[in-house]
Parts: sequence; C-alpha cells; structure tokens
Amino acid sequence: MEREQLVKMKDIFKTLAETSEELISMYDKEEAGEDVDSKKMEAAVGRYMISLMEMQALSNG
Repeated sequence: MEREQLVKMKDIFKTLAETSEELISMYDKEEAGEDVDSKKMEAAVGRYMISLMEMQALSNG
C-alpha cells in the first residue's frame, strides 16, 4: 500500500468517525424527545454510505 492510499484511508476513517458522532448525537436527541431534522439525518446517513463506498473502492485498488 502506498503512502497516498494510507492518507486517503485516514481521511475516510476520520469522516466516518465524525459522521458517526453526528448520527449518535441525533439519535440521542430523538430518544430524548427532541425534534431532529430528518433532512439532516438523511444527509448524514448519505455521507456515511458514500464514505463506506469510497473505502471499499480504495481497498479494491
């Protein structure tokens, strides 16, 4: 694996972690009875899925 691939992988993992934190926060708010913007939730899930696809494409070389 080349350095460039490792850097890209690091960036993808960082995005996944940040998006996971955002989703967890939204789910916690929802469980606490607070309103959560469904568009923001869908956008975060979309970002998460795209990052997973990017990781898959990177690992497939």
